Amino acid sequence: DAHNEEMIEKICTNIRTFYEIDSNDKKIKQNESKHTKKINKPLRLAKNARVMMTKNICVKDGLANGVTGRIVEFVENNNAHISHIIIKCNSPKVGRLHRVSCPHCHGRDTICIIRESDSIDQQDFDVRSRKAIKQFPLRLSWAM
Repeated sequence: DAHNEEMIEKICTNIRTFYEIDSNDKKIKQNESKHTKKINKPLRLAKNARVMMTKNICVKDGLANGVTGRIVEFVENNNAHISHIIIKCNSPKVGRLHRVSCPHCHGRDTICIIRESDSIDQQDFDVRSRKAIKQFPLRLSWAM
């Protein structure tokens, strides 16, 4: 992680910080949550940062844990929040099916990543307090 932090500071400008959000789209900062055992560190990302996917999204389309690429764009929604992160993968085969239907990636050699739920294990909490935590399934990958 230290190498990744060093590289993002050295290579990138306009570094953005992404906190996990709950099912109400409220930011969850470290040590704030009553419903999770572990809150992940905020993601620090920027255009041109090397990243790796950390979740299988559509294995059939190559959108799988471990796929690497470079951030080319951030897409904002109507509330000026980042809704999609556009990535150019190291392999052009990744995301062919995705590009057919995605308005952000159609005609480009890219894929887009949205926040994904990481549902908390039901056995750890009673159902009333169960929350779905969402974060972009990415991490910096210069150190890989």
